[in-house]
Amino acid sequence: MNTPLGCASLLVGFLIPRPGPSARAASPASAALSLRVVVLACCSLAALAYCLIEGPEQGFDALPVAASEGIVVTSAVGLSYELTSRRNTVLRLLFRQRPFVGGIITQLLWGVSVSGVYFFTSRFLQNGLGLVPTPAGLTFMPVALSVMVTTPFIARMARRWGDGRISAAGLLLVGLGLLMVTLGSSGGKLVDILPGLSVLGFGSALAIPLTTRALESTPNHLSGIAAGLFSASREASGVVGIGLVGAIVSFVEHAAAAAGADDSGAFLSGYQVGLCFASALVAAGAPVALWALRHRRDCQTSGVTGVVEATDGLPTGGRRR
Repeated sequence: MNTPLGCASLLVGFLIPRPGPSARAASPASAALSLRVVVLACCSLAALAYCLIEGPEQGFDALPVAASEGIVVTSAVGLSYELTSRRNTVLRLLFRQRPFVGGIITQLLWGVSVSGVYFFTSRFLQNGLGLVPTPAGLTFMPVALSVMVTTPFIARMARRWGDGRISAAGLLLVGLGLLMVTLGSSGGKLVDILPGLSVLGFGSALAIPLTTRALESTPNHLSGIAAGLFSASREASGVVGIGLVGAIVSFVEHAAAAAGADDSGAFLSGYQVGLCFASALVAAGAPVALWALRHRRDCQTSGVTGVVEATDGLPTGGRRR
């Protein structure tokens, strides 16, 4: 499915007119990211995902998995050196911005938690509750509807309580929603998990100021790299989340099966433990959000706030550090 969509996107990219020489000369110079950083990050993430996915099946002491573990360590050491090196002033400048660092951390925590839950919830709906793929996919509609309903009110809530408090509350709600899905999965009925999925959507919407403030805090000439890092962290957290939560689910599932549980009961045990782990992980982002987005009154209004204020006919000013 992704191949024709990707080809269509490339075609559109080639067809869009490029700016002329004068427009390029007038625009400020953009910074570049070291190719070594990109290669090391890709190697580290690919090897880590392989370890998490294949480790529970082959064993973490198997030769391919052990080799991947060595790649993870080596790449991580090289990446840490590159990030602290004076040559990569771009990354050093970005990671000096507290909102940007907090946004990346919470994005990783949210993605690792929620992406793994989506994957294994789909499996639970089909194998545990006996749904066919289409109804199983439509079960996630409450998440999307909750986000749509909540988003128009985020700006006003942020003006009243602050971006940090709103984002922290959103992450805690995501954790609560995961716990509600855990409890509902024991009932064996679809209706039991829908409230938890709705709460998960409300919480995800409330966490939006983290992204807007993080990108807003970066210098203009680094905005492209900052947006790319956010997109990469979101995709990477999804891969790692499926692998990490999957490793927990597989470990508990095998232990339950060895204890005499049937296939359905063993998977349910692993699924519930994975949900609890994901809930704790995303809730850990709440204090990070409060740290990253403090001093709300001294910062410029977030992008979401500015859009809503503009539609309300109110001025969108504000000081920015």
